Amino acid sequence: MNTTEESVVDEASPAWVITLLVPVGTTLMLAALVFMLLLYRHCPYAVSAFVAVGLASVLLYLMLLTFKDSWPLYE
Repeated sequence: MNTTEESVVDEASPAWVITLLVPVGTTLMLAALVFMLLLYRHCPYAVSAFVAVGLASVLLYLMLLTFKDSWPLYE
């Protein structure tokens, strides 16, 4: 039996996050790469920004893969 509480949880499942993760992550990485290439002479910290965005994207992806089994959508 599908109660109101269960249907609310199903609608709130963040499955769309995985769907959007690749294009959003790719866009962020490309933006950081362009930033690094354009501003490297004036801002040497651009490399650090690129690495930070890359690490954040990888960590977010790993976190989503780790916890996706606890989401109701995948049960």
